[in-house]
Amino acid sequence: MIELATSEVMGRRENLAGHVRDALAAAGLPIAPPDMSHQLISGGASVRVDKLADCHAPVRIDWRTNHVLMDAAMEAGVGTPTFVHYMVVLEGMLHVMKEILSSEGFETRDSTNDFAPFTIEVLRRPDGTSAWTTAGHISSIGFPGARH
Repeated sequence: MIELATSEVMGRRENLAGHVRDALAAAGLPIAPPDMSHQLISGGASVRVDKLADCHAPVRIDWRTNHVLMDAAMEAGVGTPTFVHYMVVLEGMLHVMKEILSSEGFETRDSTNDFAPFTIEVLRRPDGTSAWTTAGHISSIGFPGARH
């Protein structure tokens, strides 16, 4: 039987996802709204929370290229120069996002989920010991809506 995470656990996961979105946005990356249809997203980081009690990771990040590149790659097919370029962009952006989050102290890893191979899994947020965190800076300047 599939068991969903409790509302308390989901609250912690949503908070983690918010910190991830803030960190990626502070680096200048576009962030896809979490509840927007994938067909309407023009590109950017898609940060999602896992709702299952027993999950691979509480937060997952995908990179969405602009639909022009994605459609061209899917139409061209695997092994074509267009598809190879699409994969270079996808893998490159996943690597960059992992580096950005690691620099802020997030614990991340490549996907352990065979059904979502091109994602980053975020396991936990910074413990406050890294030299820079977006959340710490936002809190220090008293930005309304800052997460703690």
